[in-house]
Order: sequence, then C-alpha cells, then structure tokens
Amino acid sequence: MIKPPPSSVPSLLTLSAIILLGATLRAPITSVGPLLGPLMMTFHLSAVSAGWLNALPLLAFGLLAPLAPLLARRVGLERALFIAVLLVASGTLIRSLGSQWALWLGTLLMPAGIALANVLLPALARRDFSRNPAAIIGLYVTVMSVTASLASGIANPLAALSGSWQFALGIWSLPAILAAILWGYRARALPRSGGG
Repeated sequence: MIKPPPSSVPSLLTLSAIILLGATLRAPITSVGPLLGPLMMTFHLSAVSAGWLNALPLLAFGLLAPLAPLLARRVGLERALFIAVLLVASGTLIRSLGSQWALWLGTLLMPAGIALANVLLPALARRDFSRNPAAIIGLYVTVMSVTASLASGIANPLAALSGSWQFALGIWSLPAILAAILWGYRARALPRSGGG
C-alpha cells in the first residue's frame, strides 16, 4: 500500500506540479508534425525516417506504460513522477540541440517519460484527491489537450519568428523543467523510507 505524502507538502504545490506536468504530456509530440518539413531538410531524412519520428512516441507508450507501476512500487509515486518528468524535460531539450543523434535520442527519452506519467498521474489523483479524483484528472487532461493544440498551432510561427525549428521544439522543455523542480521538491519532502 502506497502511503500518502506528509501534510507538510501543500496541495497547492501538488496541483501546480500536476498542471505543469499535464502541459508536457502531449505538446512535445504535437509540435513535431508541423516541423517535419524543416526536419527532413535539415537532416536529409527519408519519408520512412520521418514516419519513425512520429511513431516512436506511440511505441514508447505501449512498451513502457506497464513498467510505471513497477517503478512506483520500487521508488514511490512522487519519485517515479520526478523520473518521468526528468525524462520529458531532458528528451525535449536534447531533441532541440540541432544534431541528428540528439533528435533521435530526445525522441526516445521524451516519450519514455510521458508513457510513465500517463500511468502514474491518475494513480496520484486517486490517492491524494480521493474525494474527487475525476476533477484532478479532468484538469490535467484539459491542460494537456489545450497545450497539445497550442503546440501544433504555434510550431511554424515560432520557427519562423526565431528562424529556428530548434526553438519551436525546445521551448516545451520549459514547463517540463519547472515541473521537474516541483516534483523534485515534493519527492524530497517525503521520508526516504516511506517509499512515496
């Protein structure tokens, strides 16, 4: 049985961490589609390679989601979410560095974190907001949907304004980094032996 976090960790912090993490669960993926043309030109990617850029996140969701409960049982729910958001932040940032190896490495790391968070966030909502977990789940799903649409819509304008597709992809590391800071604080506030 996973123990609840201590009362010293404020629920406002938890809500902020959930909202920020929700903002990173689809936006780094939906921002890629509009930029496939510039990516293909930069790295001389074939249509097959470009297809893999879109397919890898979906494969990660299917393959890594079953590992999320195992990770949570081993290190605790908060620490598992911290690991997940670190993967999202680092993957999104690395992907925007501008080299082909960084593009593929980031495209592997980022959806790995999203796959874990997809499973862990509902578990946290049911545990910490047991009176109305559906409201919390609805909140981050709404944030996730809005930012997913926003990321897709502004990808090309951001690339045009900055003169760089890297900026249009890398900007989504900012909410992930902020989320990582909050989840890191929350994880550190838990007793080491409590398992989260």
